[in-house]
Amino acid sequence: MACSGLVDAGYNAILLRHLADRDFFETARYPEAVYTADAAEPISDSTPGTPNFRIHGHLTLRGMTRPLAFPAVIAVSEAGQLTAQAQIDPDRTQWGVNYGSGRLFAWLGSHVVNDVVSLHLKIHAVRG
Repeated sequence: MACSGLVDAGYNAILLRHLADRDFFETARYPEAVYTADAAEPISDSTPGTPNFRIHGHLTLRGMTRPLAFPAVIAVSEAGQLTAQAQIDPDRTQWGVNYGSGRLFAWLGSHVVNDVVSLHLKIHAVRG
């Protein structure tokens, strides 16, 4: 895990420790998050530069597996190289990461933590 948003080394380290503890991702017990893609469904009305596939699969996080589908831009070059890019916005509370959720806890004030975790994925693959 890395944090590029906090430049202060002390605060950065505190945040990373907190994200690794059981309030969030409990990385000592669950060191991996795994996404397994089951299908890629073409989006028929896509235009160049917009998502052209919907990826269907399952995300395992903190020992819990939940379905997760998202749109992606996928392109294959003439040389057979595949590039895929997607913005994924899963709700962390679906995997039991409830700390600071304004939807689940009242009276948090300025201590509310966004339920949605935004991930930007970019994958390059070459057929071997």
